[in-house]
Amino acid sequence: MRAALRANASANLSPNHGSNHGPNATKANNSKSIIEPLHLGLELTRSKQSDDSLLPITTDNKPFNDVVADFQRQLIVKALANNGNVWAKAARELQLDRANLHRLAKRLGVVRDE
Repeated sequence: MRAALRANASANLSPNHGSNHGPNATKANNSKSIIEPLHLGLELTRSKQSDDSLLPITTDNKPFNDVVADFQRQLIVKALANNGNVWAKAARELQLDRANLHRLAKRLGVVRDE
């Protein structure tokens, strides 16, 4: 990864100016490079489903921990709905271990439909 960044940076430098750093740097060579996801080989993709239903969370002057618990509860319920109430599939979607998902759901009061 570093080699790719160095190669990209050196390709963007003009041969006349040399390095951007140190006492020998010139004023003409004061441009800044911006690393974008494309430079790192990352693609920005939108999810297949719009998760707008999860975005506007109202705090209603609740403590932070209660707001986080509400959000986690919403994520678990939505993942279960997306996966036909199959807990193993919901855990994979949430990138959690199945047992950890069960413990978290129990702590949050999400009931398990059998």
